[in-house]
Amino acid sequence: MEEAHDYQLVLKSVLGWLKSRYRLKTYNRYDITHDPNDPNDKWSIVDLIKRVTRVSIETVEIVEALPDLGLPTD
Repeated sequence: MEEAHDYQLVLKSVLGWLKSRYRLKTYNRYDITHDPNDPNDKWSIVDLIKRVTRVSIETVEIVEALPDLGLPTD
């Protein structure tokens, strides 16, 4: 499962990005609370993490299987 952290967006693994964004937020100025959890499905975050992990691993596998184009790396 470590390879799931190899798939990155904006210098952060997708799982790390999800962890930093998926939280309860309260906007005091507007008296609004954003709760991403589904009150009818207590396992929704677990299912989301499973899906993101699977997509991350499959994406890394696809990218690693691509042929080398011989382009210079920075």
